[in-house]
Amino acid sequence: MSRLNWTGLLGMVCVATLSLGHLPAASAETFDFYHEHVLGTSLQLTVDAESRDAATAAEARVLAEIERLAGIYSTYDAQSEFSRWLADPQAPRKLSPELFQLLQACDRWQQGSGGVFQPATGQISQVWQAAARQNQLPQPEQLAAAVRQAQAPAWKLDANQQTAIRLSDCQ
Repeated sequence: MSRLNWTGLLGMVCVATLSLGHLPAASAETFDFYHEHVLGTSLQLTVDAESRDAATAAEARVLAEIERLAGIYSTYDAQSEFSRWLADPQAPRKLSPELFQLLQACDRWQQGSGGVFQPATGQISQVWQAAARQNQLPQPEQLAAAVRQAQAPAWKLDANQQTAIRLSDCQ
């Protein structure tokens, strides 16, 4: 996976939204909060709450949940769980429920899409980026090799132990 994938990002948004707990009362006001540099982008958060204090508390919970999940999924942070797992090739590692479920979802989407969804595209991206730096198209044999590497199984999951073993160095 190259960078934080959309599944993880959508999971963060859904978990953060659902963790607010309850629907606002009919007398709720709408409060908007803006933040820069959240997951490398800007964030607009709209909260319906009965008071500014309640909205601010909800904002804090959402930001804390985003930060917690970024600590699991981020590829920008070398200390995230995902980054540490990527740095530990071919050794079984017990994963958090969130990361294990994400890898399971990747397997389901890859299988269900007939391989159209492919989480291990890092090498393909690197080939294109190197070619772009030289202002040219990638060499067909380099691109084909990267595609073959991306199509190979990237990990093996053990649901009983909730562990994952990386099977390749493909990102």
